[in-house]
Amino acid sequence: MLGILFALIAAIAVGIENLLMRHVLKTEDTLGFTFLVHLISTILLIPLFAIEFALPSQPIAWLFAIASALIWLAAAYCGFLSYKTIDASTKSPITKIKLFFVLLLSVILLGESLTAEKVIGTALIFAGITLLTYKGNGFARLGEKGIQLIFLAALLTAIAQIIDKYAINYFTSGTYGFLVYLFAALALIPFVAGKMREIKTMFFRQAVPIIAVTAFGAGAYYLILQAFKVAEASVIVPIIELSTLIIVFGGIVFLKEEKTVEKIAAAIIAILGAVLITGIYKIF
Repeated sequence: MLGILFALIAAIAVGIENLLMRHVLKTEDTLGFTFLVHLISTILLIPLFAIEFALPSQPIAWLFAIASALIWLAAAYCGFLSYKTIDASTKSPITKIKLFFVLLLSVILLGESLTAEKVIGTALIFAGITLLTYKGNGFARLGEKGIQLIFLAALLTAIAQIIDKYAINYFTSGTYGFLVYLFAALALIPFVAGKMREIKTMFFRQAVPIIAVTAFGAGAYYLILQAFKVAEASVIVPIIELSTLIIVFGGIVFLKEEKTVEKIAAAIIAILGAVLITGIYKIF
């Protein structure tokens, strides 16, 4: 149950992170913002890196950490490109297809169990999140480049999470999280080298929200890694996706977005899925 607790706290942090990120990205450059987030996350994770410092002796472990950082960046880049042609309300539910990618890959590559509860629970969370965010006929537009980029981003994200789950066997969470953010920040330097003045200006203009986004994001990633140490990826990842509930209802409370019966019903469906996956219902 400790892994579930970590995942639930991480879901709340991810939800808050996304609400804050949405605010910042209304006016700021996406690539520069991404670099700042990874750089600041690396700095924030230095204390945990120092406390939990332990480097693996196996060379393969380093390849996992580098691969994770690069795949996370590639997934983010595909997602950013998709925003140029696809609205967020269409993008959000389609990205949740990664739940099924994670379920499939975790069974094939990690040897995790495949149970009826996982399948039904994952489907319920996917359905609930889709009902919460879907506005349009995005699934009928599979031939569009933007939709294809979304599917690619979802697949890459799932692969990165599977790598994280496997790689955390070689590292402490503090060491691994620090290295992934560090490698990602270093990989971004060639792309932002000519934008350093603008990035510096962005930071001083939006210092508080940027640091807040980074703190919640880095904290969530650390908790997810901790959860991966004690629970299956096919259980943890769907729980983390409950962060969408925080985003939607945070929008209702703080951004005065529309509150509907459909949204409440969808949230209940998603929560039922989480109850099935975690097995909490067995306690009662």
